[in-house]
Amino acid sequence: MKLLSFHSATIAKAWNSILVAIFIALVFVIIDAFQECKVTQLFLNVNMKSSVDSVAQLYYDLGNGLNEKDSTRCRVYRSEGFQVLKFYFPNKPVQYIRFDPINTEGSFSLKEIQLFDKFNRLIRTIDLQTIKPLHQISSIGIEDDILVVKTQVNANDPMLHLDLPYPMFHTMKYNFAAFFDHAHKKFIIVFTLSFAAMLFAFFDRKKCI
Repeated sequence: MKLLSFHSATIAKAWNSILVAIFIALVFVIIDAFQECKVTQLFLNVNMKSSVDSVAQLYYDLGNGLNEKDSTRCRVYRSEGFQVLKFYFPNKPVQYIRFDPINTEGSFSLKEIQLFDKFNRLIRTIDLQTIKPLHQISSIGIEDDILVVKTQVNANDPMLHLDLPYPMFHTMKYNFAAFFDHAHKKFIIVFTLSFAAMLFAFFDRKKCI
């Protein structure tokens, strides 16, 4: 009877540990997931190929005008094929952006430009026909659904205007799919750690007794 009682008590303690671990994991993950969902970070994917090795730079106006601090860069490699450049925006409303595809004389092509949220959900696809030259562009036009652009001779700072709804600020909508995708892995980790810690504390206390 004593052995049975001890065995039953151990099982009960284990189940209590599991329930407490589930509760801790749920609380942690729910709070963390909703905090993450409040972050409205967006990023721009630019599908591009270039005739020269260069650097692409995206400037974003956060209300202080365009400046070097509020910009992000990607390496551009000379290639016959397209490469995807990814530009992240800060978690603030963007008033305007300017895209400098290369920083030297040359030609480049834009196949697709898309705006995504942090869960890789497509927010907007930019119509290539709405892209306008701003500086040091000699020719620009659509060929087979691809925007082909050539810079002026001795260009060092060609610029383009991207047609986006300004101010650019995406309010994240909570939905179960996005929430579950973000939360389930963290739940498993937190639950495992919490359960292991409680079992260790329980058996360690039994040794002391």
